[in-house]
Formats: sequence, structure tokens, C-alpha cells
Amino acid sequence: MKKLLTTILALAIISFFAGCKKDSGGISGDNKYEIKAGSYTYSIPLPGLGPVETTTYFDDYGAKECIETKAEIKMFGQVIKQHSRSITKDGYSYTLDLVSKTGTKMKIDDAITPDMKAGFAAMAVAMKDSIKIKELGTEDFLGKSCRKIEVSMADGKSAGVYWLWNNISLKMETKDPSTGRGFTMAATKVEELSS
Repeated sequence: MKKLLTTILALAIISFFAGCKKDSGGISGDNKYEIKAGSYTYSIPLPGLGPVETTTYFDDYGAKECIETKAEIKMFGQVIKQHSRSITKDGYSYTLDLVSKTGTKMKIDDAITPDMKAGFAAMAVAMKDSIKIKELGTEDFLGKSCRKIEVSMADGKSAGVYWLWNNISLKMETKDPSTGRGFTMAATKVEELSS
């Protein structure tokens, strides 16, 4: 389970760099997305545990965002149901557990200490120098013309192919060259919404 969480964290970091604008040299502009409002849904298969479905809704180019996660994880003869929403808006993060009916509110700047900010900045700079991005042209996915790129670590230990539409990673395929094991995460639905 720890290896799975580490892999998902690495995918998220690589996705951040992969989702950056083509002409930005790997650093994203002020907007998280290139469209004003939209939504996209992933179904993430967790072998032996069950699927996790996440739907992201956003407005103001990603300044306001809601991520809803639903899961039924089967472990040791038990079924664990999870249903949560994380909302980011106006400098605050709200996390709602819809199963236990609890929630938290946190000022985003308060949640990240100066040491963490420095650590994240250093990690971003270090990773930027250790990541290679190769343009693979365009390819349609879910009826959208996507920018297809290959992202690999300079040390050759991991690589992935990403299909990006308006800075949204609609599909990701990663593979560990040493083990040959891979992971695919693909959107099942994407919409541009009017706000």
C-alpha cells in the first residue's frame, strides 16, 4: 500500500510538470487550466482493492476547484466506503467526509509552513532539472485533440506518456523500466462548462 501511495504521489508531481504549458519551459502560468470552467472524471483501478472514482469541477481557470472522490475498497473481507469532497476557493481548503459527515476548513497559506514552501520550491526546481519532456504530437482522446508528451526521469528509472487537453491530463500511462510494471489512469468524461 505504501508503494502504491508513493507511486500516486510521484504521478501527481510528474503530472504537475507534464501539465505545464508547452512554451513555458515547464513552469505553468497563473492559470491551472486553459479553459474557464469544466469537469473531468477518472476511474482509477486499484488491483485487488477496487476502483476509485474522482471527479474534478473547476471555475475561474482552476482558482475554484472541487474534487469529489468515491471508493469502495475491499480488504481482508471488509468493504471500506469513502466519499469525500475537497473544495479550494478564496485561499481556503475545505475537506468534507460525506460518510462520517465531518469536515475541516483550513487557510491554505497556514497549512503550508515556510519550511514546506521552501521544500516544495526546491523539490520543484530539482525535479524540473531531472525531468525530460518529449513532444509526441497530437492524438484524440475522448473526442478531444490532446497534446501527447512523454515525460521521463533523467535517471531512466520511470517514464510516462500523457495526453493533455487545455492543461488537463486526460490520460496517463506510466511504466517502471526496471520492473516493466505500469499504471494507467484515464479520464472517462471531460466537459467544458459555461460559468
